Amino acid sequence: MEEAWELAALEMLPPNEDIDDRLDVWEAMEIFWLDTDVNIRFEKTVEICANSKYSLPDLDAIFWNEAFPAFKFNLMNIAGEWAGFPRDWIVERVLKKHKFGKPVNHLRGIMGERNHWRNLEKNVARSRFAGQ
Repeated sequence: MEEAWELAALEMLPPNEDIDDRLDVWEAMEIFWLDTDVNIRFEKTVEICANSKYSLPDLDAIFWNEAFPAFKFNLMNIAGEWAGFPRDWIVERVLKKHKFGKPVNHLRGIMGERNHWRNLEKNVARSRFAGQ
């Protein structure tokens, strides 16, 4: 039996046409830009991403072109949000700030974000492989 993420289209729907499925992934990924320890929710983030319908390239694009532009401001704030943003705010913010359809630029962000993505990608792949 094929998993939903194995059937992912080569091209994702734009975020505004895929909110119901994207929102859990956005909310899980926000941890990388909250003013808190990433490890607190990392395993849950892996689980949500691994169980989503999105392929690893899709998740890569969501991380860099949707979550990054929406949440990066928080780490530049001296008193950034640490508990998480309301779901309706996440939708509004991502739809306002996303770079959907643009090439993924892995050189953006600080080293921490690149390391977070690599760690997430590795663990999602491992989780999916273990679940087969």
